[in-house]
Amino acid sequence: MKKISYILSVLSICLAFGACSEDTDRVMYYPTNTESTFTSTSGSYVFGADDPAEYNIVVRRVNPKGEAVIEIANSDTESLFNVPSELKFADGETESTLTVSFNRSSMLPGTAYPVKISLPEHPITGKATNFNLSVRRDYTWELYVTGDLKSFFVNGQRELYRDVDNHNAYKFKDLYASGYDFVFEVRNNVMTMFESQNSRGYVFVTGFVHSNPAYGMVTIDFDSDPDYSYVDLNEKKIVLSNYYYCGAGAWGWKDDVFTW
Repeated sequence: MKKISYILSVLSICLAFGACSEDTDRVMYYPTNTESTFTSTSGSYVFGADDPAEYNIVVRRVNPKGEAVIEIANSDTESLFNVPSELKFADGETESTLTVSFNRSSMLPGTAYPVKISLPEHPITGKATNFNLSVRRDYTWELYVTGDLKSFFVNGQRELYRDVDNHNAYKFKDLYASGYDFVFEVRNNVMTMFESQNSRGYVFVTGFVHSNPAYGMVTIDFDSDPDYSYVDLNEKKIVLSNYYYCGAGAWGWKDDVFTW
């Protein structure tokens, strides 16, 4: 019995030492106060005549001890952007803001200008050390006409604006929902947008929220094919061919018609 008690005691001691040994073998990582990351990987900004010609990007660090200076690199080779070469953190700060300004007069209206902004490589993989910014100068709009919209989900009066300097550019203000303008150009009888594209056409988030909570916000894919979408100023008519869908499914292709 004594032998059994002794063996159990020895095993208990070994297990205890084993657990301690495992804990002490773990490697603790202490980040330096210069290791920083972006809070997101991309952003876009459309600015008009009265909007500030700058964009703010948030940068964070884990270790707030002491002041720190972070080197910033960027891909701009045409002097369109003014990206600071460094970003400072004050002692105790975990968050700082990088303000990127741009040369308004050098940017053509309707053209997207990209720039890649980079922080020093992070020792931990997966951290956001690159930020892709896209900036577009807006047109100077004037009210062109007010007309009637008949669409798959919403109907009513809408305002159509046209650019003062470029009569190829148009904007439906609050087309399907307040705050969601539909901007497009007409060149060689082809309507194009400034949104991202996929296999069906141009992606446009309508802002329209379906009454069924399961559907949520509705998105359309706009087809720029002139056989389906077109502007006829003589007949005072605009046809938008759209593929309607949401997270729960799709309603398919529908024609939205604006007349005045």
